[in-house]
Amino acid sequence: MPHHGLSDPPHEDAPNLSALALTLRQSCIELMADYGVHVTPQKWRAEATESNATLTAEVDFKGRLLYGSVVLSATRDVILETAHGAAGMEAKVPRSLSDWNRELVNQLLGRVKNKLQTQEVSVDVGVPRPLDAVKPTLDYDVREGFSCAAGTFSVYLVAVFDAGLVLGVGSVDEGLPSEGELLLF
Repeated sequence: MPHHGLSDPPHEDAPNLSALALTLRQSCIELMADYGVHVTPQKWRAEATESNATLTAEVDFKGRLLYGSVVLSATRDVILETAHGAAGMEAKVPRSLSDWNRELVNQLLGRVKNKLQTQEVSVDVGVPRPLDAVKPTLDYDVREGFSCAAGTFSVYLVAVFDAGLVLGVGSVDEGLPSEGELLLF
């Protein structure tokens, strides 16, 4: 069953979902670039996320106008590649890849949260948790696939919108500090 707005029919959520999907995609590309990993959006494919060598983590978000969750599912090689670009991770790799994947999904949602702030939409971020795997049969509102030199990964989103929420599409992140430069309380 699709997840949609609290009281909206599914078609009324489409603009909000498109705007949030674009924000998620941009945030993912920016996050990976910060760790020296150039990614290319790809058409989502279930087989890209079904490997036993996949690490998956999820984090929930909740606000007055919007709530849901984001999932990052990536091959160990992709997570390892980002870890090599992270200060202080060299000594801990590969033993802490699962922890690092949870940190990546947390940072990804943090970027989305910061971009939503520019539209006066506030959400609180939960604690990231590992998942055994993302089942392709589960119904996510957004499925984004990416590739890089190290392999493939996917980002999933499920969101519920308040009937009064109107998210804009566009450059909501102009002049926005990068993740880690801003603390929101």
